[in-house]
Amino acid sequence: MAVQRPQRRLGDGILTTPFKLAPSLPAAGPKDLLLIFLGRRRLFEVQGPSMLPALNPGQRLLVKPHRLGQALPQTGSIVVCRHPTKPDLIITKRLSGCTDQQLDLRGDNSQASTDSRHFGPVPVESLIGVATAIVT
Repeated sequence: MAVQRPQRRLGDGILTTPFKLAPSLPAAGPKDLLLIFLGRRRLFEVQGPSMLPALNPGQRLLVKPHRLGQALPQTGSIVVCRHPTKPDLIITKRLSGCTDQQLDLRGDNSQASTDSRHFGPVPVESLIGVATAIVT
């Protein structure tokens, strides 16, 4: 007699995080290119391994700029911010929580990420925008 195990999907239980991950970013399409030309999206490049496996170093992201007074991104979104103590440094992280004034940012690769666990919460004013697509 054969015993059948419960069905599992690939990846079930592998990734445990304190926040819900957003779905992976789609590839940029013609609409995204138009938004770049209209100045409604900005292009950023991922630096370093802190966002592996979701994002690889060298990948380019389309980012929807955030303006003060707008609603904050959803928890789990990939965001681009200025580093809180090194304003010339741009960082790409996942939003793990936020208040009206501060963002809690985490890298997906906790072993290789310098994030809010190290430098504390990031002021909302440092938020540049939310990643909307990957340029392939």
